[in-house]
Amino acid sequence: MKMAEQANGLLLSTMQKFVNHQGKRVAYNVSGDGKPLVLLHGFGFDSGIWETMLPRLGTDYKIITPDMPGAGQSDVLDGEPSIEGLADAVAAVIEEECKEPCAVVGHSMGGYVALALVETHAELVRAFGLFHSHPFADDEARKSKRDKDYEFIQRHGSSEYIKAAIPGLFGEPFKSQHPEIVKSLTERNQSLSADGLVYALQAMKNRPDRSNIVSSSTRPFLLISGVEDPVVTMEMTAAIYKMPQYTFGLFIREAAHMGMVESPEFCAKHLLGWMEIASSR
Repeated sequence: MKMAEQANGLLLSTMQKFVNHQGKRVAYNVSGDGKPLVLLHGFGFDSGIWETMLPRLGTDYKIITPDMPGAGQSDVLDGEPSIEGLADAVAAVIEEECKEPCAVVGHSMGGYVALALVETHAELVRAFGLFHSHPFADDEARKSKRDKDYEFIQRHGSSEYIKAAIPGLFGEPFKSQHPEIVKSLTERNQSLSADGLVYALQAMKNRPDRSNIVSSSTRPFLLISGVEDPVVTMEMTAAIYKMPQYTFGLFIREAAHMGMVESPEFCAKHLLGWMEIASSR
């Protein structure tokens, strides 16, 4: 049992649990009680990336934050790396922990996993959202960048890779005003497994376009984007916003790719508003 300070000064308890998936351990944390909300972290992080937001989300919902296979306390999966494989692991957590369909929100790579979950385990998903993420496949430039990242990790290790990568996900104003936060997050994630990072890179590179999952959805859909995001551009966000029949959108003017850290109060308030809609469906 872990305790985290809430925004209002109270304490929020989180419990770490584990599920066996194909002979591998998948770790996840649970806090609160009520309708289930699954928050999926992105590449280069573990479930700890949500810790700033969790106290602001309160205890009215059952919030589940898994460590993706290969990150945090979860084992790397066997076999060919795939986003679908990560989605299967998340499905195992949902089946273990929930008695009803969940709302699922994914940050960056976590968004790719959320879309795969909707496609392959639709019965488990009540509503879904992309948090600084998108449904498009990698173009050739992005695939080339994945290959270069893979080579860097092979040569220099995960610590040096994370040290170089994480600061670039934040906007310049935030980095100049809160260098200690960026430094702390970077240092915390430098211990991530190189094998886990490589698995994720290959899975992202090979994933298909899932725009149809968004455009054909009748589920409540959440979209949170940062105006300064270097990964999910505003052009991409504009294209996503036009796709579904219903979008609960938030554009954060002073955030880049890390809204849960750069603007946690704003993101939490918006997420709670969306959950009211998602829970009524």
